[in-house]
Amino acid sequence: PNGDVVTGTVGEDGTWAVDVPPTVTIKDGDTIDVTQTDKGGNEYDSTTVVVTGDKDDSTTPPVDNSGNNDGNNYCPVVKPIQNNDTSVTGQTEPGAPVKVEFPGDTTVTTEADDEGQFTVSVPQHVALNDGD
Repeated sequence: PNGDVVTGTVGEDGTWAVDVPPTVTIKDGDTIDVTQTDKGGNEYDSTTVVVTGDKDDSTTPPVDNSGNNDGNNYCPVVKPIQNNDTSVTGQTEPGAPVKVEFPGDTTVTTEADDEGQFTVSVPQHVALNDGD
């Protein structure tokens, strides 16, 4: 919510996760922007995720790297974010840099692991609120 940037790495299988920094509280309705940068440094359109309801670890999003609006194949898939989550996780191109933009101009970058997985922590000073 305050614009913190957290980075992570996409794994070989295209998944990624970034830890939510301990200073950040994520709430229902908050939004988080995730952007991927390929190994060549090309940044792709961001994906916005809206925090919905209470945490439910049973929900796993499908992996769909088909792109969301311009035909590129490197759009990250972000797992749904729930109230009080301390991290943002997802999947994208293995080894790809990932940028997560929190409300309030906080951006966190990471690199997807060898399987495309990434995790970024929500920064401690970020408080996610409805509609962020």
